[in-house]
Amino acid sequence: MALTDTAVLNRAVTLGVAHEQHGLRMAERMTTAGEPPYAGIARALLVEIEKGVYDSEDLPSEKELAARFNVAHNTARSALKALVNQGILVSERGKGYSLRVYRRADIDVAFHGVGEQAGDAIEVAKLAPPKAVADLLPGATAVVRRRTLGAEPKAAYYLADLIALVPELDDPAPIADPPLLDLLAERGVAVTRLETRVISRMATSWENLPPATTVLESVTALIDDSDTVRAVCVTALPGDSYILKFTQARR
Repeated sequence: MALTDTAVLNRAVTLGVAHEQHGLRMAERMTTAGEPPYAGIARALLVEIEKGVYDSEDLPSEKELAARFNVAHNTARSALKALVNQGILVSERGKGYSLRVYRRADIDVAFHGVGEQAGDAIEVAKLAPPKAVADLLPGATAVVRRRTLGAEPKAAYYLADLIALVPELDDPAPIADPPLLDLLAERGVAVTRLETRVISRMATSWENLPPATTVLESVTALIDDSDTVRAVCVTALPGDSYILKFTQARR
């Protein structure tokens, strides 16, 4: 290799190193003390998203983000993943990153947690009641749980005396017709009111929801005309999909 070729090569390497260091300095200026460079990039991107600079179609890719900030692809990927974990973006295999869109529907939270639909996959088990249920069924040491599996897990807990009146509750076939409350009324259990408590929590791994999704867990007590709690229904609702609607009768 000629001397001039060596000089050109050395200059190119020097410029490349300087270019990379400049990009790192850019990322460092956007971070606070102790933060990795990707955190500043994620913050800058979030500011632009909040200003409406991007929609899902023109969101920068990992490659474009790396080129813009002169950082490695891993750093750009970490910045995008940070926004996924904050609930700002979603990541789909083969499609890349897009803005997370919230489409919420109104529901009556009490009645939403009670019914079953034809085609539901039902799991039936006898077990000790969890604390939230035991608090509403004092003295109960064992209950029958009917759990609906799927995107919105539901679980209904029944005492043994209710199972004796309604043996269908011990069968894993969904109770869709007649509706559950009507079926109970046919067997002499008149549910006169529903009382629902709602707590907000983070999703668990088995609920299979996107990162940073809160869950609205509703616990509904089915109360009969003697003011006795006959069953308890627990539903996990994705917080990004629903607006809770409460209906109360005026006395």
